[in-house]
Amino acid sequence: MPGTSDPNVPDSVDNSQASSVRRSVDYITESHGPPESLLQGPDSDAPGVAAGAWHEDWPEIHQAPMLSVCVLLHTGGAAVQKLAGEMGRGTSMHPGAAMLQPPGAQGLWRRAPHPCTTQSVKLFIEPQHLREVAGSVFGGDGHRAQLHDVYGTRDRFLVSVLAAIRDNLESPSRGSPLFLESVTGPLLHHLLREYSNLGGRVERGVASTALHAPGIDDAIDYMESNLDRTLSLTKIAEAAGLSRYHFLRQFKAATGQTPHRYLMQRRLERAKKSLLDPRRSIGEIALATGFSSQSHLTTAFRKAYGVSPGKFRAQRDR
Repeated sequence: MPGTSDPNVPDSVDNSQASSVRRSVDYITESHGPPESLLQGPDSDAPGVAAGAWHEDWPEIHQAPMLSVCVLLHTGGAAVQKLAGEMGRGTSMHPGAAMLQPPGAQGLWRRAPHPCTTQSVKLFIEPQHLREVAGSVFGGDGHRAQLHDVYGTRDRFLVSVLAAIRDNLESPSRGSPLFLESVTGPLLHHLLREYSNLGGRVERGVASTALHAPGIDDAIDYMESNLDRTLSLTKIAEAAGLSRYHFLRQFKAATGQTPHRYLMQRRLERAKKSLLDPRRSIGEIALATGFSSQSHLTTAFRKAYGVSPGKFRAQRDR
């Protein structure tokens, strides 16, 4: 198994107690260097999902065994030619294209010209997440679902999700774990529908009772009571009594928003109200409303309202 006896996996990754996501991140870090930015799920010791932006100097030939689900967006630099694998063999991937590598898949690539540098965003997902979503999507057949090895696709949905993750990583706060968890479920649903052996057998629709599901009200109450804290999708879904996957679908059906967008809106609304109190500093308000810093609040506030918090406060004081 990768991480135990596979000669392509560095010794530092040989840790059976670590999650496959952690081992995948460690492997890429050792073989290509540390990421420019890295965002992980709430449990840093065993993250179920992680994303990072890499600026990499590559050898001419590179082989990469993957331990988790890996989805990659090529964001810049040299083209990459695939030499071996289930699909896409012999084709080149240019910036703007994406690839999917299932757990256990072996990839072999050539970078051209050599030596060369590439930039990419990589998303790693624990196989257990894939199994959970497959069970929700395919029911009793979910255990038979297997993702294909996909290379060089310009799938609009896949590329747009990875581009949004890149933008989130580049934000002043270096990304939101809740955002990362929020996009993982819909992305896995899409991958299973489009790139699995069971594709085309997806159950459609969301129960109409979602608008009145008491679990959604419980989740909203939980978020409202913890706006000042870092919230994970897992904890919010637990408050609703639902799996992450079902919670995301029902919450979107009930509110028209993802949990991440809803939470950002409520934090901004609370910050806006708090700015009316001249005794409180903007930095204090930022931390009290769940933003990582005054700069994080300022960026989000300006994007939402067109003015900075300081200017908004000055306008109200006139």
